[in-house]
Amino acid sequence: MLDPSSRGLANGWDSEYRRKLAPCLDGDFQYRGAHASDLTFMRDYTYDQILNETGAGVYGKASLFGLVSAKVQGNMAIAMAATEDSTSFIYNFSLLGKSAVLSGRRFNTNGSYAYNKNDLLFFRELCGDQFVEQVKLGGQLYLGVKYTFASKETKETISVKITLSAFWGLIKKSKTWTKEFRDIMKDVRISIEAFQIGGDPSKLQALKKQIYQGSCAGDEPELCADAIDRLLEYGSKDFAQQLDDMRLSDDPNLGPAIIDVVLEDYRSLKIYDPQSKKSVQVNVMASTTPESELAKALDGLERLKVSLKISENRIKILKEFKLSETDQTTVNTASTHINDTLSAIETVLSTTCARAKTDSSFLKNCLEKTRVLENLGKAANVPVSLSSREPEGN
Repeated sequence: MLDPSSRGLANGWDSEYRRKLAPCLDGDFQYRGAHASDLTFMRDYTYDQILNETGAGVYGKASLFGLVSAKVQGNMAIAMAATEDSTSFIYNFSLLGKSAVLSGRRFNTNGSYAYNKNDLLFFRELCGDQFVEQVKLGGQLYLGVKYTFASKETKETISVKITLSAFWGLIKKSKTWTKEFRDIMKDVRISIEAFQIGGDPSKLQALKKQIYQGSCAGDEPELCADAIDRLLEYGSKDFAQQLDDMRLSDDPNLGPAIIDVVLEDYRSLKIYDPQSKKSVQVNVMASTTPESELAKALDGLERLKVSLKISENRIKILKEFKLSETDQTTVNTASTHINDTLSAIETVLSTTCARAKTDSSFLKNCLEKTRVLENLGKAANVPVSLSSREPEGN
C-alpha cells in the first residue's frame, strides 16, 4: 500500500508567490470520512463556474502540487465553458474516497532549523506560510456536449425554436431527427468531450480514438449520438471498476487519484518542536509588501491564457464549417493573433516573471510586460462570427 504522505501531505506552500516547498513537518496520517458517490449536471456554466463547482479554483495548483485533477478540470473547463455563442452540458460522475489527514504534527529537521532562526521571513522562504494538511482521494468522469453556433445571432435565433435546456436530450442514438430539426441545426457544430481523473485514463483515450473525433454537423448528429452512448456505457461499467474500491496503489493506473489538497496556516495551530521540546506557534503569514503585486500579475496572465484558449477552442470548431474565402481569412487571422499572444504570455511567464519570484529587481519589468500583454490579449480575444453559415456535412 502506498503511503499517502508521499502524495503531498505536509508540503509547504507560499500563498503569495504560489510556490510549493519541501515539507517542514513530520507526522502520522489517518483516514477520515467515508466513501460516497455523487452525480451532478452542469448546464451553460462559464469557465469560473465550472472551476468553482469542481473545486479547482486555485490557479496553478495543477503544476505546483502535481494534481492531475486540477489540470484535467482546467482542460475540461476550457473545452466546455459556455459563451455567448455556444451552449454546453456537463455530466459529472464522482466517486469520493476517504481523506488522508496529517496528525501528530511536528517539525522535521528543516522546520526546526527554520523556526529556531527566529526569523519569520526566513521561515516563510524555507517552509511557506501554509502546509498541506489533507489530501482527498477519489475519481471523476466528466462527459460533456457542446453546441457551437456560427454566431451569437444564430444562437439567439435557434433558442427561440428550441429551448436551450433541451439540447442535452437531443443527442441520443435512439432519437429520430426530423427534417425540421436538421434544418434548424444546420448552423451548429456539436462536439463531445470526456475527461477522467483516477483509474486508467489511457482506457478512456483508447475509446475516444475509436469513436468520432472532432465536431459533428448539427444537421447530421448521428456520429456524436453514437459517441455519447458509448461514453455513458464506459462510465457506468469500466470507470468504476478501475478505482479498485478506493485503495491507493503503487500502480498509477489503478485506484483513486488525489483530487484535491487542503491547506492550513502554520499560525492557526501549535506544532511540536523537537529542539525546544515543546509545542510552538509560528505567526508567519503572506506579506503585504509590493511583492504581492506579482501574485496579482501572475493570476492575471493565467486568466488571460484561459480566455484565449477558450477562444482558440471556438476557432478550431469554426474551421470545421464550410467557410467562404472571407470567413476563412477572418478565422485564420484570429487564430494567428491568439496563438502569437499565447506564445508571448508563455515567454514572459517562463523568463521575466519567473525571475521576479526570487529576484525583486525583475518585478517592475514583469508588471510592465503584463500590462502590455493584457492589451494584446484584449485585441486578440475579439468575438469571431461567420457571415456564411452553411456547415460542411460529414
